[in-house]
Amino acid sequence: MKGGFNSYFIASCCLFQKRLLITSPGINASAFLIAPLVFTRLVHRFSLNRLLPLSYLGVLFSALLMFLPVFPQPYRLAIPMWLLTFFFAFGRPPGNNLILEQIDTDVGAASSLMVFIFFMMGACSMWLISLGWQDKLQVLSIMGIISATIKLLGWFFFNRRFRIKMA
Repeated sequence: MKGGFNSYFIASCCLFQKRLLITSPGINASAFLIAPLVFTRLVHRFSLNRLLPLSYLGVLFSALLMFLPVFPQPYRLAIPMWLLTFFFAFGRPPGNNLILEQIDTDVGAASSLMVFIFFMMGACSMWLISLGWQDKLQVLSIMGIISATIKLLGWFFFNRRFRIKMA
């Protein structure tokens, strides 16, 4: 999921500025600010085991909205990408916390490894989206669909198999 999200930044220049004639993709910054606030409100009412899959489902739904021509341009990219950014930012704190809670020692090393993997996935995704695709928006949406599906399947498999408990 993180790779698909990072590839947005490399594709946004082409998609927003050249194709849609919009000067800045900064609209998604609001999603990054609002999502953690919404998460902190909901975490008091619902368990983290329910909120984390909601994040993954939201990313999948957003990528599907981008894949299907539901909205006219430029909204076909702007609205689903705002939603994708929101759900990504919504699930990031509990996801990182879940990973770090599984480690007994060397939490700093585990955190460094997470950041490294995050940036490597982003670099690979940016490379992939920068290739000469005919429709970068379709490629970006397919990357989102694939990464969200992998995360959802992984969540349900590991949660059932290992009975993941979150504080």
